Amino acid sequence: MSQHDMEITTADANTGVTFRAQVNAALQALATNQSGTGNPAITYAYQTKIDTSASPAVVYLRKSDNASWVRWGYIHATTGQLIADNATNATDATNATNATNAGNANTVDNYHIDATGAANNDPVIFDVTNATLKKGTAAAAPAGAITSVEHKTGAYTLVNADKGKLITTSGTWTLSIAAISGLDANWHCWVHNSGTGTITIDPNASELVFVAGGVNAGETTITLPYSSTTIGPYNVSGVLLSVNAALTSFIAASSVEAHGRRVFTASGTFNVPAGVRTVWVSGAGGGGGGGGGGCGVDGGVSFGGTGGGPASSGIGTVLTVTPGDAITVTVAAAVSGGSGGTSGGAGAAGTAGGTTSFGGLVSWAGGAAGAGGANYAGSGNFQGYYGLSGNSNIFGGGGSGGCGAQTASIGATAGVGGSSYGGSGGGGGGGWNGTTATNGANGGGGAAGFVLVEW
Repeated sequence: MSQHDMEITTADANTGVTFRAQVNAALQALATNQSGTGNPAITYAYQTKIDTSASPAVVYLRKSDNASWVRWGYIHATTGQLIADNATNATDATNATNATNAGNANTVDNYHIDATGAANNDPVIFDVTNATLKKGTAAAAPAGAITSVEHKTGAYTLVNADKGKLITTSGTWTLSIAAISGLDANWHCWVHNSGTGTITIDPNASELVFVAGGVNAGETTITLPYSSTTIGPYNVSGVLLSVNAALTSFIAASSVEAHGRRVFTASGTFNVPAGVRTVWVSGAGGGGGGGGGGCGVDGGVSFGGTGGGPASSGIGTVLTVTPGDAITVTVAAAVSGGSGGTSGGAGAAGTAGGTTSFGGLVSWAGGAAGAGGANYAGSGNFQGYYGLSGNSNIFGGGGSGGCGAQTASIGATAGVGGSSYGGSGGGGGGGWNGTTATNGANGGGGAAGFVLVEW
């Protein structure tokens, strides 16, 4: 096996011996179809090559414009035949799709068929364990095997006789499932939505379907594909339905195109669904609480509390995950603002916001605590100062500061809590300063964080 650029220059052959060696090398490359681990140094239109770095070796043809290679197929490791990609001709021995030729070693759409000894009336089943199509009977089909294919376009109920079938669908309608009591213990059925509508899978009565890798305890219905307006891990076009070991509910294992989203507003666990290896994660830490306003003093000045700091936040961080992993999600809880000052004292500082995290992969820090309002002695009667507003981030708004006391009878108002995710609280207003002083108001609380996971 060898490759050659098919050009013999004076640099290659300046004597009779070297010229002969180069000619022999070129002929050997032609005889072995340019087989090797790389590409020929110089390429030509309609040139063939065999890539021996792959197992089995792959055959390529150079396009007519000499711009790129086109894959033809591969060399069968046992028979040495050229197995064409996506072979469709059942009588073509080269493509080897007929179970009676080529030593019964065949391919259809890159799956291997082991049909040795198959009679004309024997069904061919898909063995998901070994990823092979082989002869067999519906009764002897292994778990997950496909024994036949049917297409449905309207309302239908899956029954025990549908065991092992692949049900393809189109349109928008409900696919019901008969009661588990009437199904075999190893009952299973593949369902694939091949259209653009929505198929609702509805178990009998109160029986539930549990989606593998799902986030909920169980669903009375699931849809293929899942509604884009509903949070859940079930936006898939195909599932394998099966009866659980206790014969009490169904399990739906997603097969292709797993997409979904989940919002965490409290700490929990994200179970990576089957087939998902990349997620997009957004989130925010907790907002800081606003400081309390200072208490009024006789003839002095009282200041309002300052607003809390905003939480850090982020959108669409791309992360690599592993199907089946359980990732701990920590969501910062809401925090309180500082208390207003009493007995001529300053207001208390608010509480700092907590950190939100998605496992050890990404985190967002919480906002700082707002400072309490101070007070100072003096002479005369003075209104309390307003509290300062909280700060916003891209998800949450800061709460407004409270009003300072206007008179001895119109007291200070509390700061407003941060809105949405990670917004900080406003500071409380300062108390009235005079012969009848009043207390400062409390600061607003900082809002909780969140995590959004999309895949």
